[in-house]
Amino acid sequence: MYSFKRMNIEHTKGRLLVTSDIHGHIEHLKAVLQKARFDGDDLLLIVGDMLDKGPKSLETLRYVMKLCAEGRALVTMGNVDYLRLTSIKYTIDNPENAQNFLDYINYMNEWKGTCFYKELFNEIGIEPSSTEAITENIVAVWEHFKEEFDFIKSLPTLAESEKYIFVHGGIPHDESELQSECKDAMKYLKSDAFRDSALRKGFRFDRQVVCGHWPVLNYGERLCCSPLFDSATRTISIDGGCGLVREGQLNLLIFPSVDCEVEDIEYIWYDGFPTVTALQEQEESKDAFSISWPENEVTLISLKGDVAEVEHNATGKRLLITADALWKDPSTLKNGDVSRIRQSTDFKLSVNVDDTLSVICKTSAGLLAKKNGVVGWYFGKYE
Repeated sequence: MYSFKRMNIEHTKGRLLVTSDIHGHIEHLKAVLQKARFDGDDLLLIVGDMLDKGPKSLETLRYVMKLCAEGRALVTMGNVDYLRLTSIKYTIDNPENAQNFLDYINYMNEWKGTCFYKELFNEIGIEPSSTEAITENIVAVWEHFKEEFDFIKSLPTLAESEKYIFVHGGIPHDESELQSECKDAMKYLKSDAFRDSALRKGFRFDRQVVCGHWPVLNYGERLCCSPLFDSATRTISIDGGCGLVREGQLNLLIFPSVDCEVEDIEYIWYDGFPTVTALQEQEESKDAFSISWPENEVTLISLKGDVAEVEHNATGKRLLITADALWKDPSTLKNGDVSRIRQSTDFKLSVNVDDTLSVICKTSAGLLAKKNGVVGWYFGKYE
């Protein structure tokens, strides 16, 4: 029902604004566009994953569809968008899949409080709380939202210009594969740790490859949500973790023109966190340690209210984390118990007086915060 598609970007009169992985956070999208002063001469390119993991997937989709109809936006397919399209059609054709369909809704509902499918069923007055509710109404959902599903189905796998390729996941091997006749679209939509894979294989792409999908803070020794420009592979990773990780932000690249030089690209972001002003300086810590996905299993050393000391099972390193970073309920854990954790770090931010910090979490030990996209601790005074 979906096959590999390419799209050439034809835009000559203004800036190209590029984002990805909105995941139902329409307020983040509108806020970052307002921050960029998005106007009629600009073109917005969304590099996949408009849906799920956020509160308003359907509203986000319809807003993006409106921008596209006005000629102000282009969208490429993301793996989540692809799966939301194919999973509902598969369940219509295979009613025995209704339990898996329901399990997904329940999983997302528990994790994020809602999901795209739940929004669809609810809009036509149905609560998808049983396999019977799904099998009896799923065709009605498919037909009622025909315009939305047709839009998703129409999305290209990648967009390209003379100097750039924009693709959600990555390119499986190198650009020569783009010339082959048979291509598995999913390989381009879901390419975990794409930049690291390219580094290991020694790939340096002919054109700059701009991709989302893999949150940037999963790369590197520090937790940083800002876009990663990697000259060794000629890749630009832009997924700021919006809707996926608690530190997340929605990144927006600003190209003065479609085929500008990489050095001319700027970026901004929006994260929605409250901010404080630092009143004291703090020196950056040396030899900081961070835990990201997927090696995130730790052993609890001690729990003191809203913070915990843990030992990283893979390396034996110890660090201070916020108690709510533990996947398991802290009240159920005792010293020596094992749990997975969210992305965490013991890095102390470099802070000057009057710096603005985005507050991720206030604790009795200090602030877990962000400065210019970098996640770390601040132990000074603030207002």
